Amino acid sequence: MVFELLHDEKAWKELDKLNSELLEMRKHRNEFSPEGYNKRDNAIREKIRTAKEAIFEVPRAFDTDIRMIRNELVKDFSDKYSATPEKVDSNGLVLLQSGLLTDSELERLALKYSDNATMLRFVGQAIEKRGNETGNTKLRAHGAALLRESIKQPHTDIYDNFAEFCTKGIRSGEDTGDIEGARSMSEGYHTQLHAEMYAKYSEMGEAINSD
Repeated sequence: MVFELLHDEKAWKELDKLNSELLEMRKHRNEFSPEGYNKRDNAIREKIRTAKEAIFEVPRAFDTDIRMIRNELVKDFSDKYSATPEKVDSNGLVLLQSGLLTDSELERLALKYSDNATMLRFVGQAIEKRGNETGNTKLRAHGAALLRESIKQPHTDIYDNFAEFCTKGIRSGEDTGDIEGARSMSEGYHTQLHAEMYAKYSEMGEAINSD
């Protein structure tokens, strides 16, 4: 991703240079023969087209990269956040199914299996059921929350948010045809939200490291 951002800056500098060169040539048009001017004009315009294509390629490559990394991320964390037979604790399951556990004991089991999505589903289901049976809305809500927690994949949520955050800073203008407008929006985004981007990046990094 860093490569794309660096490539983006390099392409923009090249485009600036070519646009300045074209403008300067037009100022001194009388110094060229008609044929010489047209030849030079066409050559610069072709280089500008190539530079713009390089800029357009940045978000394309970025999109390809983030999709590939996301697929790898989902694969890496699928075991942790998916119910699998290998993660069933038979002793814990017997206790849950016995109905003998107190509310506080159920809560302690939830902490015990906080890193086991499979068992956390069983515990969440048991706590929600206890809440329904006793009319304890707080307990019922906690059980429902545990069930949601056991099936979500927080790493992909964090990654998706960060990828979207970065994408806003590398607009190319290919979709709108307004390449300079896209550049202005990207630069404005960098300037106005630099501190926020850093804070968000730090927050997401801490969330990943603490999990």
